[in-house]
Amino acid sequence: QLEDAEKSFQDALELHKQAQSVLGQANNLWNLGKLYMRQDQLKEAEKSFQDALELHKQAQAVRGQANDLQNLGELYMRQGQLEKAEKSFQDALELHKQAQDVLGQANDILNLGRLYMGRFQLEEAEKSLHHALELHKQTQNVLGQGNDLRNLGVVYMYRNQGEEAEESFQNALELHKQAQDVLGQAYDHQSLGTLYMYSNQNDQAEISLNAALALFKQINRQTDEASVLELLSQLGMQT
Repeated sequence: QLEDAEKSFQDALELHKQAQSVLGQANNLWNLGKLYMRQDQLKEAEKSFQDALELHKQAQAVRGQANDLQNLGELYMRQGQLEKAEKSFQDALELHKQAQDVLGQANDILNLGRLYMGRFQLEEAEKSLHHALELHKQTQNVLGQGNDLRNLGVVYMYRNQGEEAEESFQNALELHKQAQDVLGQAYDHQSLGTLYMYSNQNDQAEISLNAALALFKQINRQTDEASVLELLSQLGMQT
């Protein structure tokens, strides 16, 4: 399926080159980049996003540039290049502001929040995530709100604020259900399971982790399945 999609984007790219449509080429490259990211082909993804960025600049497409930078930031974050990621997200945020794209801004700020969490800058992370949550509410973006709340839950967990963490994860789960986002729900269950493990509520932990496992299986996320199985085996040792 992904190979077919790749071929379609490559064909479209050729046609847009022939038609000298800069914007068309840029959008095809962006789609290819997203596809490579999904397949963990990060080198190819980076090249696609960089090429798309050049063409979006040529076409003076501000929102396009912002989206390219947002994706480059996500890619750098996945590679642990946090400085490059931060710069990409900040640049994306400026451009999304210029384009008056509130949802784009919300996602950039969510990404910055996740980045600060990775650096254990918990105050900055919390501030960013609350800001992202406000903007996702403003745009009525349920999925975004769910992601903000799950990340806030993790911040609270790092700070040993167990009740706030549980409430955030539960609210995130409700929103991800509304958005019919199976992956989001799976991560929420996994987060709840981890929280219950830390607070020695082993029965609850087992229920949440098994719920996460079933959902990861449903959407074929083997790496995530493996990390839940590891948590379940740790839990087995505890009980």
